Amino acid sequence: MNVKLAMTNWIVAFSDKQGMDLLPEDTPPAAEQISSVKDTVTWVQSMFNWIKKYAIDVILPLAIKIIIAIIIFQIGKFILKKLVKFLNRALEKNNVEEGTKRFLCSIANGGGQVILIFLVAYYLNFGIGAIVAMLGSAGLALGLALQGSLANFAGGILLLYTKPFRVGDYICALGNEGTVVNIDIVYTTLLMPDNRKVVLPNGNLANTNIVNITHDTMRRIDILVGVDYESDIRQVKEVLLELAHQYPLVLQDQSIDVFVNDFDSSAISMGMRVWVSTDDYWKAKWDLQEQIKLMFDKNHISIPYDRVDVKMLGKESN
Repeated sequence: MNVKLAMTNWIVAFSDKQGMDLLPEDTPPAAEQISSVKDTVTWVQSMFNWIKKYAIDVILPLAIKIIIAIIIFQIGKFILKKLVKFLNRALEKNNVEEGTKRFLCSIANGGGQVILIFLVAYYLNFGIGAIVAMLGSAGLALGLALQGSLANFAGGILLLYTKPFRVGDYICALGNEGTVVNIDIVYTTLLMPDNRKVVLPNGNLANTNIVNITHDTMRRIDILVGVDYESDIRQVKEVLLELAHQYPLVLQDQSIDVFVNDFDSSAISMGMRVWVSTDDYWKAKWDLQEQIKLMFDKNHISIPYDRVDVKMLGKESN
C-alpha cells in the first residue's frame, strides 16, 4: 500500500489543502521496490527525512490548529457561562419565577453549547452540511427512542407557561403531596413532609389534577364535632365562638362561623369555620381540636360515641 495515500485519508478533513497536496514531495518509494541492503538503507534514510519534513509541513500546523480550536472552545465556554449568569440576573431583576428562570437558563446554556460546537467544527474544516445531516438523523432516532421524555419536556414547558404552582408551593398531585423544590425541563421534584423526595414526570403532571394548597396566604379550617342531643345548642355555640375569638392564631379580621351542620343518628353535628395563616394551618387545627375537647369537658358538654351494651340472659342457678 502506498504510504502517501494511506496517510492522506485520515488527515484530509483537518487541512486547508486537498487530497495528495497534504504530503510533502519526494515521498519514499514503496517497500516492494527494495531489492538490496543498499536500497534498504537508502529507503530508511529517505523515509526518515520524509517523516521529518511531513511533521514540519503537516503535523505541526495541524497540532497548532487543534490547540487553537481547544482554546476557542474554552473561551467560548467562559463567555457562555458569563452570558447565562447575565441572563439569570436579568430574570431575577424582573421577578421571574424560580422554575421558569432555571428552565430558561438551561435552554440558553444547551443552545449555546451546540452553537459553540458548530463553530469549532467549522474552524477545523468539518463539513457543516454533513454535521447537520448527522445531527438530524441522531435527533430522529433519539426522538423515536425518547418519546416519553419528549412528552415530559413539552409538559415542562406547559407547566412553566401556565404556572399552576411555583417553587416553594405545597401541592397534591398523582397521589403525592409535598413542597415543590425544583421544576426541571423533564421532571418536577417534591419534598414530602417526612423529607422523602418524589420526582414526578412533567408529562403526567401536566395532564392531571393539581391541588395547590399554599396558593394563598390564608387557609380555612373546617371542624365538625358531635354533641349529645340533650346538650344546649346555644351553649355549644357560645363555647365554640369563645374559643375561636380567644385562640391567637385565628385571623380575627376574617369571618368566624359556628353552626349546626347536621342531625346524625346519635349526635348533633356542630361545625366551626375559622381562617388562619397558611403556615399555621396544621398547628392551629390540632390545637383547636384539643381545646374543643377540654372546653366541652369544662362546660359539661358530652361528645357521644358508639357504644354497645351486652346483656346476658340465662337460667338462674340454684
